[in-house]
Amino acid sequence: MVTRDAAEFVEYWRGVRHRTRRLVLLIPADRLEWAPAADRWTLGDLVRHLAAIERWMYGENVQGRPSRYPGPGEELATGLDEVLGYLDRMHAESCAIFAGLPPKQLAGKSVTPAGTPITTYKWLRAMVEHEAHPRGQDPSDIRADGGRGPSPVLELRSVGPRTTLGVTSGCRAIPGLRTRRGSAAARRPGPHSRAVLAW
Repeated sequence: MVTRDAAEFVEYWRGVRHRTRRLVLLIPADRLEWAPAADRWTLGDLVRHLAAIERWMYGENVQGRPSRYPGPGEELATGLDEVLGYLDRMHAESCAIFAGLPPKQLAGKSVTPAGTPITTYKWLRAMVEHEAHPRGQDPSDIRADGGRGPSPVLELRSVGPRTTLGVTSGCRAIPGLRTRRGSAAARRPGPHSRAVLAW
């Protein structure tokens, strides 16, 4: 999404986070701090990370301030209710910040934690893209622990003259979702013809 209008961005971003929140609700409360391996984050860590990075990195950077990202630790929130409350609180604070950005500031520069200047609306777009990575990990981890997480993978399928996207793992195909005719992926479906499903 490319927008230089704060209200339009916030409306879009709320929809993105709403889909993330729906996924978080699938985590069994007693498995919140379960991790698929010793060197991996827990499901709770992933949720706390999304909450904290939205508010304390992106929310600070777009105001011209350095990141204050505290990490994803349990000291931020424990238990599913507290973690959800933290996610919601950080999101509400962040949306208030983003909604208050004037067009000149959105078109101006923010500085990333690495010290790289970036156009503010592009930094916000990076936040949206970042949301997909942990969100894509959650369903895999939930299923690995025997939970009921959705399959996050879509697969291109050739159907007559069109190539359509369908959900793998026995889920129903999404009606009307297809690639543009003539795209490279439509002409050559294969191992690279995959996309992450935005739950």
